[in-house]
Amino acid sequence: MSPEQEQRWGEIKKTYSKNQSMGGDEDPVTKVAGQLNLLSGQVDGIKSAILTASDANNSPQIELLKKFDNTMELLAKMQLQVQVTNQPVPGLEPLLGTMASTIEGSLLPVVKAMEHKLRLDHDIWDTLNGVVKELKGIDKERFGKLEMNKEVRGVFDPNE
Repeated sequence: MSPEQEQRWGEIKKTYSKNQSMGGDEDPVTKVAGQLNLLSGQVDGIKSAILTASDANNSPQIELLKKFDNTMELLAKMQLQVQVTNQPVPGLEPLLGTMASTIEGSLLPVVKAMEHKLRLDHDIWDTLNGVVKELKGIDKERFGKLEMNKEVRGVFDPNE
């Protein structure tokens, strides 16, 4: 890679890393934790810059750095309390109520009717199966080859 490409690749990686640490689409607590982690990395960069400058100049920034470290320690000891309050969208409650009424008034009766019909079908199948067994018991020669198709019952039978 050329030096320009390497520089651009470094920028891309840095931006990606920053976006990942910010939390993306994750929950708010994860976002806050990522942002604090990013802040910590930036503070470490400031600290090393101060150390480099103070070593080169032998200047009084060491005292400033000690105060900075004390402040950072206090920040690290702080308890982070995040409370997320999810407020409903205004006007959503009546809309959801209308949808629930529509489902209860139209779809639910259809489902109940279908369930009733399936139960009737099962009862008829069970009754016919009993009749076939009785006929086989009465006259095996005439009704021995008569069989109920179990596959038909199996398609609708929730117990099988």
